Amino acid sequence: MSSIDTTFLRQLMSKNEQVINEGRAAELREQDGYTNAVLIADAKELLGIGDEDLIVGSYEAVLKVHNLEVNSLISIVNTLTSGKGAFSAETITALEKGRDELLEKVATNYKVDKADLFEEGE
Repeated sequence: MSSIDTTFLRQLMSKNEQVINEGRAAELREQDGYTNAVLIADAKELLGIGDEDLIVGSYEAVLKVHNLEVNSLISIVNTLTSGKGAFSAETITALEKGRDELLEKVATNYKVDKADLFEEGE
């Protein structure tokens, strides 16, 4: 006999460990009232896709837009805060309009009140 294939054995061990960890996580989710059907339905709702659509086909594009909206909102708010006096009234109005549009989108995406997106005292 030749030597033991330790790489293969470690892959088998890793695979079993992954299956056990995923099973443990699934069990904990079910104890909290989440089944696969509930998790799938929640994900599809967050993505704004229908029951017949696949998460795998939609999630990257939707999350990319959500992340772009959040990062743009942060940039606009920071610009409005730090750029006082640097812009004309028309530019300030345009930036505020963009901020308000993004506030609406981000609050809707994350199902929170727009005021919750700001730090206390803002």
